[in-house]
Amino acid sequence: MLKGGIPDRVPYFDFVMSRRFIRHVTGEDPRLYRSECIVPACLKAGIDAAWIPVRGFMGCEYSEGAGEEYTDEFGVAFRRIEASWPVNAPVSPVMRNPSDVRNYRYPDVGRDRAEDVVAAVRRARGEAAVFAGIQGPLRTAWFLMGFENLCLNLFDDLDGVRTLFEGAVEFNTRLVEQLEGSGIDGLVISEDMGFAAGSYFSPEIFRNHVFPFQRELLQHARKLGVPVILHSDGNLNSIIDDL
Repeated sequence: MLKGGIPDRVPYFDFVMSRRFIRHVTGEDPRLYRSECIVPACLKAGIDAAWIPVRGFMGCEYSEGAGEEYTDEFGVAFRRIEASWPVNAPVSPVMRNPSDVRNYRYPDVGRDRAEDVVAAVRRARGEAAVFAGIQGPLRTAWFLMGFENLCLNLFDDLDGVRTLFEGAVEFNTRLVEQLEGSGIDGLVISEDMGFAAGSYFSPEIFRNHVFPFQRELLQHARKLGVPVILHSDGNLNSIIDDL
């Protein structure tokens, strides 16, 4: 189906984002969202694909820590909330004003950020698809700046916001490059763009200031030669034709 063919049965996919579900299916109680618990849960529950984030997907933890709150490698503070597992809630952005934007440096990408994705492919043994997960430029900037600050700066400091978008595209492109040869079956770009009532911004703002950066990241992602899937919550009727 991912390649446009006719499947032998109706495929089923969902994000396995419930520790309670994993406990029920596997008997394990994972602290972290890792392939060693996600892939077995998918296989036992008949879910045909496992979503595994590349390290650098903001909100996910990649090592166990103590305390209710922590600061990630981007400098954003998060609070651990069971209901939102495995994507924790941001509580304090790393920047608020134009000078913060211009002085900000994204983390060094380094190596081995896709190691759990590769492990998932090995664990799935071809019995389930593996979708790697990265985030889009809008979600990245939102977490770095905070949603309210991002909205205000689209008018007060548009150049700064675009600088953040540019950095997000570069960072996530480097993550995509680490997926080459990984054996994944697809790539999911998470990029929430709307509320239940409608899109976050006007279609004009999306067309002029958001879509160009998403398109650039998509072009890099397609070089992997696997289907690229956009995930977004919300009512996107006002911009669906653009997508």
